[in-house]
Amino acid sequence: MERAEPRMDANKHELFSDRINGIDRMNKLILALLVLSGIGFIASLFVHVATYLELNLAVSTPSIRFLHIGLFAVFGLVYLYNKKYSAIENEYWKKALENAPKGLISLFSVILIWAIVHVSIGVYGFVRNGKISEVNGQKVLSKRGQIIRNLTEGEYALRKDKTLRIISSIWMVAYMVPFNCAIGSTLLNKREGEVLIEDE
Repeated sequence: MERAEPRMDANKHELFSDRINGIDRMNKLILALLVLSGIGFIASLFVHVATYLELNLAVSTPSIRFLHIGLFAVFGLVYLYNKKYSAIENEYWKKALENAPKGLISLFSVILIWAIVHVSIGVYGFVRNGKISEVNGQKVLSKRGQIIRNLTEGEYALRKDKTLRIISSIWMVAYMVPFNCAIGSTLLNKREGEVLIEDE
């Protein structure tokens, strides 16, 4: 029986090493998620603020549409993480959010309410005033398929910015959810690593 003890210690050490290596691999994915979602959130926040400064980004900078594509990259990482580690950690993202700083959770709540207000105003404006579009090269305001009137370049740019304001508020919410998860996950994995080291 005395000879079995070193083998048990070796198995325990091997399990410990596997667990630490697993956390390291998880942290690399989480780091990528943290960076991408953080950049996406800051960019969408900049775009949102710019719509109040009448910078006409919706017309002058069509490349901001790549923030849509960025969401596919961010949630693609979430999917990859779930596919690789969900069998190991059930309800992992719930635990991660619980470990996110309370200040970030409060900020997210404020941004979520802000986005809901903007979307509600936007839907009301769309139903009441119609939508902007281009018909035969002319910028027009239309409602239920009928043209109400032509728009000047200034009016068109202003209304496009108001639409972008709504979209960017949704972007902020969409990017901040995985960002908070990534922050909480980093703190959670750090604590688990410290516990494993203490147990070892």
